[in-house]
Amino acid sequence: MPNGRLHDSGSDPTVAVIVPTYNSARFVEQALHSIATQTFTRLCCTVVDDGSTDGTVDVVRTFADTDGRFNLLCRDHAGVSPTRNAGIDAIPDSARYVCFFDSDDVWAPQALTLLVEAVEADPGLVGAHGLADRIDADGSPLDPGTFADNGRRRFLCAGGRAVPSPAGSPTTFDNLAFTCNMFPMGLVLIRRAALDRVGRFDADLPACEDWDLLIRLARHGDFCLINEVMVGYRTYEGSLTSTAVMRDAHRVVRRKTLISPENSPAQWRAARDAWRAVERAHARTHWDVLGRAVGERQWHDSGAAAARVLLASTRFAIGRPSALTLDRGTHLPVTGAPTTTG
Repeated sequence: MPNGRLHDSGSDPTVAVIVPTYNSARFVEQALHSIATQTFTRLCCTVVDDGSTDGTVDVVRTFADTDGRFNLLCRDHAGVSPTRNAGIDAIPDSARYVCFFDSDDVWAPQALTLLVEAVEADPGLVGAHGLADRIDADGSPLDPGTFADNGRRRFLCAGGRAVPSPAGSPTTFDNLAFTCNMFPMGLVLIRRAALDRVGRFDADLPACEDWDLLIRLARHGDFCLINEVMVGYRTYEGSLTSTAVMRDAHRVVRRKTLISPENSPAQWRAARDAWRAVERAHARTHWDVLGRAVGERQWHDSGAAAARVLLASTRFAIGRPSALTLDRGTHLPVTGAPTTTG
């Protein structure tokens, strides 16, 4: 349970923490405790329950009764994006920063202090982010350092090739157009004004709605990278989205990023280079599969792999979404480069 000495800092909060939750009775109290015991105390926390059918609501309500900075909103089951968006509606006017924290993760005690200090040091940033390492259902470390190392690796794309970003550099639109190293969302602090500018999570996305939001934010500024592990990212059976759903979501987000009319010409070029770098990697992967299938005389598999090589190569050559390369399945229209200058 939270320490009573922290309870007097909830009025006029600087940071609004939004916790979407669904059937998380097993873990949510640990998540809330890690929020309540932050060394940065000028926070409020809104837990938005997405129609849980276990004891999640009772656990959260009991916790909120002990700490006035916490409150509970309940809604019918609608998915994570509408749930987070409902939390956005509850952000108090005094909050200058926003964080979205998953109900099965845990924060290191100084996470918010480090994030707030970084953003306040540079008015040009839209936010800051740290690193996470994986923990299991019991809170024990999983492959310590591996997930954090992945978070440190950012890439820039040029000519259809990806190259590492310099260590210590901020995370930019160009990085995020290629891939998202800012995960889970609890390691990101967002400037409230920037969030108000770009709007809400896209409820039409099947997954990767957090990546999409971060890309939209990065159009208006960079994220400072803090080289500290500040989130225990809990992974366990049932916590991960299927590979097929994630693969489809990745393509939808990259397509949405590339065709957005919000892009500057430089951002459009960065998104195009990222698109081509991904398709180049896909073509090479399928080429390797094709070679193995031919060597083993698996003619059916070799035909399928050859078709995938051709499709990825065509996507690489065109350099943008096209009906010719079967890039459909999203509510957005196919367009070319932006017509604005600058």
